Amino acid sequence: MKTLHILVALLCTLSIQAQTSQKILDDLSKKAKSFSTIEASFTSHLVDQQSDLDIEQKGQIRTKGSKYVLTLEDLVVYNDGETQWVYDKRSNECVVDYVEDLGEDALSPSSLFTIWENDFKHELAGETTVNGKVCYEIRLFPNKPQEKPFHTIIMYVDKAKMEIAKVIVKGREGDVTTYE
Repeated sequence: MKTLHILVALLCTLSIQAQTSQKILDDLSKKAKSFSTIEASFTSHLVDQQSDLDIEQKGQIRTKGSKYVLTLEDLVVYNDGETQWVYDKRSNECVVDYVEDLGEDALSPSSLFTIWENDFKHELAGETTVNGKVCYEIRLFPNKPQEKPFHTIIMYVDKAKMEIAKVIVKGREGDVTTYE
C-alpha cells in the first residue's frame, strides 16, 4: 500500500511538472507570435570534441514570420522562407539553396522561438540563474531523434521577461552549441 501511495504521488508530480513546462512554452510562443519582428544579438559557442573544434562568434538575428537575416562575423544568411542565400564575406561567395532542399532537420532562427510546438517532448528541469537572471530550464527532446542532427535542446527562459535567455543544442555526434 505504501508503494502505491509513493507511485501515485510520483505520477502526480510528473503530471504537474509537464503542465508547468507546457504553460511556460505556451506563454513563450504567445509572446513570440505577438511580435511582427524579432531582433536579437547573441554569442554562439560551438564545441566539437571529435573534431577538436572550439569556435565562438557574435551575431545578430532579425526575423519576420518565416523570413530572417542572420549576421555572423564572416557570414550573412538571408532567408525569405523559400530561398536561402549564404554570403561568405571572406571568399566573397554566395551559395543559394531552396529552403525545402535544406530539410526539416535544419534549425532555423525563426523556428527556434516555437520549435517545441511540433514533434517535441519537453520537461521542466527546474529553475537556475543565467547571467544574473532567474530562468526556467526546459529540456526539449525530438519525438524522432534519428531524424534530427541533435538529440536535446536545453532552453533557459527568463522567468521575469518570459524570453529566451540561453539555448544549448546537443548534437547526436557529440557537438554542443550554446547561444546566449
